[in-house]
Parts: sequence; C-alpha cells; structure tokens
Amino acid sequence: GEHALSFACNNSKKPRANGAWGTAGAQHWTLMSTAAFAEAEFSGGGKGKGKGKGGGYRQTAPEEMLRAFARVLGLPDLTAQRPRVNRINHWEDALPRTTPPGHRGCLFDAE
Repeated sequence: GEHALSFACNNSKKPRANGAWGTAGAQHWTLMSTAAFAEAEFSGGGKGKGKGKGGGYRQTAPEEMLRAFARVLGLPDLTAQRPRVNRINHWEDALPRTTPPGHRGCLFDAE
C-alpha cells in the first residue's frame, strides 16, 4: 500500500442526475490520504511541518499524494497530465471507516 494514499475515486465516471454516466472533458479525481499521513502532515510531524505559521502541509501533502497516485497507476509521474488541486480538507473530527455504514442507508450495486 501507499503511506499517503488510502482511496481514489474518478468523479468523472459517476452517474449524473439525468441518468447518464460520466462527464466530458478533463477527469476529476478525489484522493483521500491515510489517517496517519494526514495527522503527521497537519500536526507538523511530516514534511509540511504543520498548519502553524509557515506550515506548508497544503503544499507538501498534495504533492506526496499525487506521487503516491502515480505509483498506484504505474506511472513515473503525473507531470504530463498537469494535475491541479482544487481543494484540500483536513477533517480534525473525522472518524476512520473501513466499510460503508450499511445500517445508514448506503448502497452498492456492482451492476
């Protein structure tokens, strides 16, 4: 596995409200880090040295996550694809989950 990356989703392939699948144009991906990586970067233990004055986690975290994503895809890097980061969130009160909460109405249909 990848230390910095726990989940990747191609949002461009999701079903749309009108029933069609996917969207045209550039692909839009959601990358989620591992909890350990996020905490280390945000609190200052990682390369970004935290959220405080001069903290660069908003720069270093996405760079490392994109490098991890490239490795997962088997690419040397993503430079040719010119990835852009739209938003970075750090959810301090998030709870880790390893399975969807089925009792809360989440559904999965492989077809």
